Amino acid sequence: MNILVCFLIFNSLLSIVEAQLIISADKSLTRDGETVNLICSIPFFTVPASWSVNSTGETLTVCLPSGPCQPPNDVAKYTFSATEASISVTITSFNSMQDTFGWKCQYGSNSVVYVIKPA
Repeated sequence: MNILVCFLIFNSLLSIVEAQLIISADKSLTRDGETVNLICSIPFFTVPASWSVNSTGETLTVCLPSGPCQPPNDVAKYTFSATEASISVTITSFNSMQDTFGWKCQYGSNSVVYVIKPA
């Protein structure tokens, strides 16, 4: 029984370490005032993942697999969500002076950064 538990924990940790994160956007160039969606694909999404500001490290939200994202959404600007394989953020009314800071998706020890390019 103990060997099985150790094996399952090891495999879960291995999945986290080997996870290759990919961020995609629904627009290659975004104009001020437009809505843009970023999706961070996470293989083997089993532990919380987060969105943060790359330059400062400020965490914007932490999401559980297929669950809620905390802290609560900033309904005026950002909407965060999670599925069994990704976390996403919808930015309403994109502002090229505020929203091009580099969106960092963090999962375990892996992270990837996406900078939204203004049109």
